Amino acid sequence: DDLANRRTFFGMMTVYDACILGCMVLNVSTKGSIAVFETLGITIAQSHYNLLSSKAGFIVSTCGALGVFALLSMGYIAIFLNDLQMIIYGMLVMIFGILALTAGDDDADNPTWIYVVAIFMIYSIGYPVGHTALIGLFSKIIGRRPQG
Repeated sequence: DDLANRRTFFGMMTVYDACILGCMVLNVSTKGSIAVFETLGITIAQSHYNLLSSKAGFIVSTCGALGVFALLSMGYIAIFLNDLQMIIYGMLVMIFGILALTAGDDDADNPTWIYVVAIFMIYSIGYPVGHTALIGLFSKIIGRRPQG
């Protein structure tokens, strides 16, 4: 408790407050990137990978279903990685997926497998693992303190 109530080197907030703020920023960044893919994922598939919306929707939904298995495996993953490691791993996988999508040309001649791999990295691994670990860490930081 003494460490949590110490002031940070900025002096404006405690270590506890800085941790809460950090979790909130990470939460916005992970949810924000998923929101972009939910909004633009099919459009990107059509314009950059020449995919029909039905095929792109199938790819996204399949990868989302695989992400459920990642969520169900969180207890097993936690044996090998702590919350912070899972957050970093999830964010890195999401970043690599995003970079894979941005590496293509603006024309529709990009290979479809790049889209599939990128969506798999984002929806099946990165977001489920990273965001779930982030929510778990946030819950551990809050603990039994009043939340209102």
